[in-house]
Amino acid sequence: MTGAPRPRRRLSRARAAFNLAALLAGIWTFLVEPYRLEVTRHPVVVPGGDAALTIAHLSDLHSHGFGRRERALVEALRAAKPDAIVLTGDTVDDGSDAVIREVVQHLRAPLGVFAVLGNWEHWAQVPEPAAAFRAAGATLLENEARELRPGLWLVGLDDIAGFPRPDRAFREVPANATTIALLHSPAYF
Repeated sequence: MTGAPRPRRRLSRARAAFNLAALLAGIWTFLVEPYRLEVTRHPVVVPGGDAALTIAHLSDLHSHGFGRRERALVEALRAAKPDAIVLTGDTVDDGSDAVIREVVQHLRAPLGVFAVLGNWEHWAQVPEPAAAFRAAGATLLENEARELRPGLWLVGLDDIAGFPRPDRAFREVPANATTIALLHSPAYF
């Protein structure tokens, strides 16, 4: 006798499809996405800039140590040969200044490596983030600015989970300078 499938069989197929979808989502979430490296290029014309400048922007690494993903990142950076590297927060999840040092020490650029804090560094309470970045060869910009090259400034603002102070951060930047602001969360604006 043919006819419509029994309700129990339909439910069984739906449950199997749901379980398969959940399994595939789990595989993607834990085994694929965390190791996927996305490289995008955005050319920007900087007023008064005579020579091209390449800045590598890294954000939301959420690193737990120098593993497979971090090695791939370092290789991609070596190939790109950036003039400067900027990290815009959430470098680590667990509040470990040791992990910051372990990961960031592998990042090198002629004009320097600069970082700002994200919400995770505040929530996980990294004990001495400035010291950790400094020990790794990077500069943490906490509501402060640095001249990257004549007429071009980097300004680092703390995350909204901390205390962003643009008045303090922009204080030393000349009015006619080109400025790149580094911050983790655009919600501040």
